[in-house]
Amino acid sequence: MIWTEVNITLEHAAIACVTSLLTSLGEESFVVSDYSDLEELLENKQIFYDYVENSLFLSKNEKPVITLYFEKTPEGFERMYILRETIHRYFKENPSAGAYSWKEDTIANSDFEHVWKQYFKPLLIGKTFCIKPTWETVPDAWKENQVVLEIDPDAAFGTGSHATTRMCMEAIETIDLNNAHVLDAGCGSGILGIAALLSGASSLCAVDIDEAAVRITKQNVHINRCDPSHCTIACCDLTSPVAYQIIGTQPFDVIFANIVADVLISLADVFFSLCKPGGVLIASGILDERALEVIQALGKSGFRIRKTFTSEGWTAVIAEK
Repeated sequence: MIWTEVNITLEHAAIACVTSLLTSLGEESFVVSDYSDLEELLENKQIFYDYVENSLFLSKNEKPVITLYFEKTPEGFERMYILRETIHRYFKENPSAGAYSWKEDTIANSDFEHVWKQYFKPLLIGKTFCIKPTWETVPDAWKENQVVLEIDPDAAFGTGSHATTRMCMEAIETIDLNNAHVLDAGCGSGILGIAALLSGASSLCAVDIDEAAVRITKQNVHINRCDPSHCTIACCDLTSPVAYQIIGTQPFDVIFANIVADVLISLADVFFSLCKPGGVLIASGILDERALEVIQALGKSGFRIRKTFTSEGWTAVIAEK
């Protein structure tokens, strides 16, 4: 298979809106390289490092780049064309977003896995979690007092690097998951449900409308040595009449829903019905400008907002029933 690598160079202020456009078009597998994050890393006194590659100091003044890959097939070309036209229209209609550039390169299948994997390195999230791909090792300085979670995302969303996932994992540190019955709605790679199991949850129901996500979540449950007898992982639409046959009738102590604002709003009543009294919903994938709509919908369904998180133009919410 031959692939087209697309690199979109843009201003930092435009990242949130452009990534939102990508997800609205169904493009959820992309990499954001923003070297301004290096300054934040170096200023973080809770992260220990012995050496920083000199090339990173040379790169930190470069503009952010969003990287995507498309198969060189009619379908791939169509997706790429729609994306290119959408991006062009956005910058034309929003001159305050600054300039951008679009670059395409062809890479062979033999190089694709290496090119993709070079972007996914171990990272710390909050005070608890170390997320690492299966092909990397944990730095010695990170091993103490960290919950190590191995993720092979394959084609599914969820490596922990995106702000929406990261805020959900930071929210985990603020709630009691001991013996909790957990639902991960729109599980992607399974990262949130697995993090809950490693934090003391007794059972997990992970569902997604994408068969690939279900397959990948099962693989990651196995990689992290979670007991499969305590996990239900299935392709399921929560609005389907047969949903309860899959997820059961036991209410959930904790529900993760890292989706998008429109879906969260439409499923607010469903989440409320699935949550036990005193249980919590951790909702993310919300652009800051849509946060009030989601909060109002959750409140109308009966949830009480306990806490909100914001990062890089995104909002996450902890809501209690």
